[in-house]
Amino acid sequence: QRQYIRNTRFKHWGNAGSASPIGRVPVIQVGNNVDPFDGLTLSDVHVDGNRGSFLSIDPAGADFGADGGMHNIAIRGNTTNVTLTNVTSTFSAGAGLGLDMDADRGVATDAPDYNISNILAENCNFNDNRYHGMFGAYCRNVKLLNCNVLRNGLTLNGETDVLHGDYGAWTVGNGFYARGVDIETYGSYSSVTDVSFIGGNYKGNANGAIQFHLSYIHSANNVTARDMTIRGVSVDDAVP
Repeated sequence: QRQYIRNTRFKHWGNAGSASPIGRVPVIQVGNNVDPFDGLTLSDVHVDGNRGSFLSIDPAGADFGADGGMHNIAIRGNTTNVTLTNVTSTFSAGAGLGLDMDADRGVATDAPDYNISNILAENCNFNDNRYHGMFGAYCRNVKLLNCNVLRNGLTLNGETDVLHGDYGAWTVGNGFYARGVDIETYGSYSSVTDVSFIGGNYKGNANGAIQFHLSYIHSANNVTARDMTIRGVSVDDAVP
């Protein structure tokens, strides 16, 4: 039976005052990598990740330093048929929308049934997030239709403390890391197929609008990457 969340506002509590690295807790999590989850609609939902309240993002961890692990909306493995309509996801310490297996990405690299499938975002806004506006891995049949993905990965309010949530996403030695959209493959079975960006605006993002970062592409890892579509979108150069 399909489930619905409508006309609702959410805000993350942040970790102001904490001396430890932030926990990997999304505002909305769909699925759990283990139990099959089928059927959710989010409509007219607003999610504020409250990134400015995060004061201790660990810069040393390969994942913590890059993404904060704190996606506003996290869709986990073994999840299918999720629709987002008129959803705004902003000011996340991680990504506005994250399609990913888990906080620890290798958790299910030997399990092909963990793929995330049939995800539609229409007329949504993924803006001003610390990491990517949208991130996807282990996914198939994903469509963003007429969405705005703006100003992601940037430092806000002149912040200079790299531990602070208002500082743009980065990794040690690599400078600023985030993009408007990042589609990636990781370990075995991490294929991405049939991913489409139709219409919408992808502007003002750190390091560019849309990236396909595809590794592990060979049969030994059971990974494929195919059928990527970008049509009718408005993009611009990366923000330096």
